[in-house]
Amino acid sequence: MVSKDERRPLGTTDCRMPLSGSTQNVALVIFFGVSLLKVLLVPSYRSTDFDVHRNWLSITHHLPVNEWYTADHSRHTLDYPPLFALFEKSISKLAAVLWGDSWVCLALLKDDNNVPDDACVWFCRASVIVSDIVLLVAVTVFVCSTSSSAKTRLHGKEVALITLTNAGLLILDHVHFQYNGFLLGLLILSITFIEKRRTTITLAGAFLFGSLIMMKHLYLPLGLVYFIFLLRHHCTSIVRFIILAVVTITSLGLPLVPFLLSTQPMTRDGVLQHGAQILSRLFPFGRGLVHAYWAGNAWGLYMGVDRVLNLGCRLLFGSEFVVDGKRLGRNGGGSTDGLVNDVPPAILPAVSPLFCIAFIVLFSAPVVLTLWNSKRSKRRKHLFTRAIASVAFTTFMFGYHVHEKAIMTSVLLYGLISFENIELARMFLRLSVVGHFSLLPLLFKKQELVIKVALWILHMCLSKHLLMVRFGRRLVTQWDWVVFGGLIAVVIFVEVIHPVFLGGVEKLQFIPLMLTSMVTAILNAILFARHFALLQK
Repeated sequence: MVSKDERRPLGTTDCRMPLSGSTQNVALVIFFGVSLLKVLLVPSYRSTDFDVHRNWLSITHHLPVNEWYTADHSRHTLDYPPLFALFEKSISKLAAVLWGDSWVCLALLKDDNNVPDDACVWFCRASVIVSDIVLLVAVTVFVCSTSSSAKTRLHGKEVALITLTNAGLLILDHVHFQYNGFLLGLLILSITFIEKRRTTITLAGAFLFGSLIMMKHLYLPLGLVYFIFLLRHHCTSIVRFIILAVVTITSLGLPLVPFLLSTQPMTRDGVLQHGAQILSRLFPFGRGLVHAYWAGNAWGLYMGVDRVLNLGCRLLFGSEFVVDGKRLGRNGGGSTDGLVNDVPPAILPAVSPLFCIAFIVLFSAPVVLTLWNSKRSKRRKHLFTRAIASVAFTTFMFGYHVHEKAIMTSVLLYGLISFENIELARMFLRLSVVGHFSLLPLLFKKQELVIKVALWILHMCLSKHLLMVRFGRRLVTQWDWVVFGGLIAVVIFVEVIHPVFLGGVEKLQFIPLMLTSMVTAILNAILFARHFALLQK
């Protein structure tokens, strides 16, 4: 006689099942264990992003809403969307309750007097640790989801382990200082709800994604996947389309209400001017195509080629040379001098934001077509999750002024579905190794060297072991070992050889960052070329 659980359709799971309950308990144990490690990392190095968020606490606490996006007492101006500003406001309210309005952590300080006390450091670090509960909930819901396949269900504990112990999140959020775990948790929750394909839960997923965009607008390109998938698989009638539109507009509009009501003067021109000011902060195109530390993407590779061409032309023609009446080349300063400003290529043509958008749309087209051609009745395993991971990867590769940390979206999403088949497992393992490697230069002090390298290697070994239990020794190829050996060699050169033998040569200070960017850009380009086939498997 067949039991009830055996009659359950493949690809479904009930969170009341013993296996799922066990997964939830394991996820909690992992979360609390990793949280203890995060506490140990509190005294470690913190980047200027810590000063950025501390300044946002002070802005949202002391200034009226209509001045949040105009305050310029510090260079760390508010440049996240309104809902994240309100999130910072809620944290500042809690801080005021615990320590009072006059606490130095909430003070409007100048950049030359922006030194937090120990209590401020612990409070801000704790806010990141607590916000990671959203990631815990998201991962637990994902592995218990009715849209999870049997393979993901059977390996739920492993999925939770490689996600909650992710080395990139530990480096970015709990040393460098950001809230990526919290934001990615919202994204995973939204994706999980959409994957369920139940009307009410789908609408909740759409609302969550709209809220996520109002938290961090860099997730905006993923909206293309949401739009196509929901239009194709959810909007089976005009009524459903209208309801979805209302829910989406509500999620985008609600966070704007306090800002609209605070506009001075409350006129049409005043509202437009306030909106334009917010948009200018959210999209500061004047910062240039690449960050001071080039992300390992297409434009990092582009700038690297430009740098080599510039050097070659200077050696051949001198520090300044003219081609067809145009002065080319650059002598001193430039895209690797560590300054955040718009430094165009010296030789190659400048790349505009519109050009980047065109590339993102072009390389997202195969994903969009796959989603559109997929039948409503045929549920390919995690098709929506794969599509989001793919477009996130595309956005990282071709986005304007993309930071190296943007690769984490694809890393986490591929990790969630890495137990589906060996190709997805390889993509996750390779992308996480390269992506986490690209984050190592963010922790540039000697005392963090052991921490960052240990986190990188330990998470790689953990992921490799768990995936090899599932897929066997064929998971890792000889070329994977060659690449990993090459990355280790780069670490030795950057962290040991260059500081000892070349550290005193001022003109060669850019080499470690440029080498890291070029190596990761080449490897990411190879992975990007191969990732399109994953949508079909």
